[in-house]
Amino acid sequence: MGIHVIDDEVALAELVFEALEIEGYAPLQMFHSGISYLMHMQSADYQAPKVLITDLMMPGIDGLQLIKEIRSKHPEIKIIVMSGRPDHLEQAEEADAALHKPFDFCLLYEQVEQLYHTGRGRCAGAA
Repeated sequence: MGIHVIDDEVALAELVFEALEIEGYAPLQMFHSGISYLMHMQSADYQAPKVLITDLMMPGIDGLQLIKEIRSKHPEIKIIVMSGRPDHLEQAEEADAALHKPFDFCLLYEQVEQLYHTGRGRCAGAA
């Protein structure tokens, strides 16, 4: 069980991935579309993550549709959504947490920590 990151903005996906890697979260996997993630879910080597972080606005299948697909097969996965549009975040009622882009990485760590329950939290007390 690890963390999966899904975002069509490659640079942001890589930043989130690297930030979580530096914090010691593993295993990590990165995907650049909801469609590629759904294809991966159907593969024999798929292992459901403990936490999934996804963008809401992606081509092909948006984050809201993706969440419905994931929840139907793996309701135990904790989901964090990301979007630059607050109205989209409000629509993601099935998500466990939300991040408004651009976001502070301490907020990312805090939300992942709450859902992952690992005892990390280097940003505790940060202003």
